[in-house]
Amino acid sequence: MMKIKTLILLLILLAFVSCISKKAPVETGVSPEQIHTEQLNELRACVASGDDRATRKAGKIFLDTYPDSEAAGEVRLETGKASLELGFLEEASEILASLTSPETDAGTAAEVNILLAGIDSDKGRFADAAGRFMTAVALDPSVSGQAREGLSRVVPLLSARQLADLQEAYPAAPGIELVYEGSLLMAEARGDTASVREIRAHIAALDTMETMIAPIPGRTVTPSVVRPAGSGEGNASGSIGLLCPLSGRFAPLGKEFLRGATVALREAREYGVTGVELVVADTRSKALDARNSALILIEEEGVDVIVGGVLSSTTIAAAQTAQHRSTVLYSPVASEEGIADIGDHIFQSSQDYETEIAAVARVACLEMGLKRIAFMAEDSQRWRSLAELFRREVEGLGGTLCAVDYYEQGSTDFNLNIERIRKSLPEALFISSDTEDLVLILPQLSFYEFGVQLLGTSSWNSRKLLRMAGRDMEGAVFPSEDVSESNEERYLAAAVLTGYEGGDVNRFVTGGYDGVKKTMEAMAAASASGSPLRDEMEKMFNERKHNFVERMSGDGIRFKIVRKERVEEFVTVSASDR
Repeated sequence: MMKIKTLILLLILLAFVSCISKKAPVETGVSPEQIHTEQLNELRACVASGDDRATRKAGKIFLDTYPDSEAAGEVRLETGKASLELGFLEEASEILASLTSPETDAGTAAEVNILLAGIDSDKGRFADAAGRFMTAVALDPSVSGQAREGLSRVVPLLSARQLADLQEAYPAAPGIELVYEGSLLMAEARGDTASVREIRAHIAALDTMETMIAPIPGRTVTPSVVRPAGSGEGNASGSIGLLCPLSGRFAPLGKEFLRGATVALREAREYGVTGVELVVADTRSKALDARNSALILIEEEGVDVIVGGVLSSTTIAAAQTAQHRSTVLYSPVASEEGIADIGDHIFQSSQDYETEIAAVARVACLEMGLKRIAFMAEDSQRWRSLAELFRREVEGLGGTLCAVDYYEQGSTDFNLNIERIRKSLPEALFISSDTEDLVLILPQLSFYEFGVQLLGTSSWNSRKLLRMAGRDMEGAVFPSEDVSESNEERYLAAAVLTGYEGGDVNRFVTGGYDGVKKTMEAMAAASASGSPLRDEMEKMFNERKHNFVERMSGDGIRFKIVRKERVEEFVTVSASDR
């Protein structure tokens, strides 16, 4: 017992001696601020030398010591990058995560999102990576190239469900068109024609997703701008009902149409037209809703005229309603032929394919010296009659229409059509198809090595088609759509005047602009003459020569050619060339 007590006393004594024998800390005279600066400089030197191990070590020490330093953001970024280079993915994610907060400047946040997207991709979280890449572009456009390159790598690795989820989560984010194109490839691979067309419609109008005038309910009228009498383009007055899809799968097209219409109205305000208001109704991309919306515009809102419909199905439904109630409806973009035949109150802008086809025959036979030409189009009575017109034109110029082949509406596989045409040994193939079908047909011509001269209508003069099938269009010759080009020029001038610059310019934007502008011109003429609006619209359409006819009798029709995925001028033909 005595030994135990002695041992305890000895241990206590040793502990006491140890404590009093410790040296007092040496006073160095260095302030905490100096130590902070020295550690920060040490880290920066490691970064400059490219020593990732030293950078990681110095950075972690700094963050442990000074977590709330003003330089902590810089240190986290460099430390996270070093950890990432050394393969410490979880550690890098943890260090970088705080730099995605709203307090971080946009440039740094964009860089961090690209780094985190790379980590997500390495871990197989491809959908998360895609979202981060799009976030990076939105934060800082200067990283667009790097982010889009990363996005293009992960999109092919996503499932159909993941692509759809991204489209819903990032409906208008920069780079979302790459996600839609991934969905498009999937839909084409499985032969889903309906999805193919729907996706293409979204791709066509992704650049502008903002609604400028609120649809019914919540009717909004652009306020008038009072200017001196006589300064305007006329005394147009009344209300225009704008009918377009602002919800549903074709909403992007409707919003583009609305953008063009808004610019037209604002331009009129600038020139002193103060008596016109625009009332917008949503078709929801469905024919029945278009009918009901047209009724609301006519019976509840009391509009004088309806412009739009946008889609052929919704335009036809609305036109039937408008005709039944003796209300003018003008369709500037619907592609279905014969909408104006619904009744005497219905008007439609249409393409003059007859003149185009005659011009194509003239270029092929006289300018290019081609003798054996094949014709391919969607199977319809209209295209069968136009094929006969093309035959007569070609034969009249000394050539031969050696094959005529039609494909069913909605087709995605054109191998049999190509092989049937190949057997006729043509020198050229004239494809009278719209852009949506051409995106499918042209790559298949390349795949099956069908190497003949390609000819087309003005539908080929499409930026979207060139972007999606440019290599397959090499050497193709087609007329430039002068109507579209002049409409674009007018729209762009109006957009500058009204401050609505930006966004893609396509036929839906220019259609909305031209539709409202022409309608206001007719309203001004009706006000001046005292005639019904329907009569002034009819007079406008009867007196208006189609631009192609004017060009043929004047300066001629310009043709273009694709060389190295660029559209260049080829030749101009006129009536005197015959």
